[in-house]
Amino acid sequence: MLFQSIYEEILVAQGFDAMIQDHKNKLSQVLAERYQLSFWEVTPSFILSHHKKLKIQVMDESCVNAITKGFISTNGNKYRLNDDDQINFLGQKDRLRDDPDIDKVAWRTENAGYVEHTREAWLTVQKEAFDHKLAQLMKYNEYCTKILNATTDKEVFNTNWV
Repeated sequence: MLFQSIYEEILVAQGFDAMIQDHKNKLSQVLAERYQLSFWEVTPSFILSHHKKLKIQVMDESCVNAITKGFISTNGNKYRLNDDDQINFLGQKDRLRDDPDIDKVAWRTENAGYVEHTREAWLTVQKEAFDHKLAQLMKYNEYCTKILNATTDKEVFNTNWV
């Protein structure tokens, strides 16, 4: 579970600056209890640090979702990319490398069921799958770097997966 309290959920959804005072106080109380601090030790910098941690977890989920939702290939077909699909892509690529006589690959698409690809066409799809995943990982890195370098609550709040 990403959020351990409703106040953390509100923190990420609204940002600390936009929270009503009662919610700010309750968030501080929750964090003080969790980390065994006095209420007064939960400083604005502590809350900013906690907000960053939560936001990075949100980015992690967003990245995984963006990868696994798949991609539309230049051939017009939509391909899934869940964990099993990623393993299968690698396995098929190894199979083609190990057996140069394979000239056709049947592969499941989201829009047209199993489609027969030429060897070259399938290798293009495999490259696109890898590029799709790499692009999401680079976006994740960019957003996390931005969050970690943020000096204000507003900067953390305004960093969103797009």
